Amino acid sequence: MNVRRTRKRRAGLGIVELLISLAICSSLLCAIGVAYVASAAAVETNEKFFRATQGARVAMTQLQTAIRRCDDCEVVSPTRIDLITYDNKDISYIYDSSTKQLRYVTNSMPTSTYVLARNVTAVSFVGDSENHPTTGVSRVVRITISLD
Repeated sequence: MNVRRTRKRRAGLGIVELLISLAICSSLLCAIGVAYVASAAAVETNEKFFRATQGARVAMTQLQTAIRRCDDCEVVSPTRIDLITYDNKDISYIYDSSTKQLRYVTNSMPTSTYVLARNVTAVSFVGDSENHPTTGVSRVVRITISLD
């Protein structure tokens, strides 16, 4: 008598298939994690640049308005401009390269300092050498602000 034993094939995954699927899933998860970290870094960099650009834009608008309305304007150095406002306030705009900040300073008592823009790599004030013939005030000032 010839008795054949038949094996029933089990349905499901074997250990080899399970290990291969785990390896594929882990490599996909690692790739997704790397893409997420890179995306988060890019968003953070863009946010810093946006804030610096917006601060410089506001500072430039404030500088232009102050220079147009001032009674006296003097470019002291390439990084400093002094103004006497229409209401006789003595103010200065000073760039500090060590902290990379553009500051607004009131020179009257008490002295106050406000930060207008951060992450500024360079500021340049260049004044016109000739004063206006009737007012005697130089109002031509070229302002350059560079950002990180």
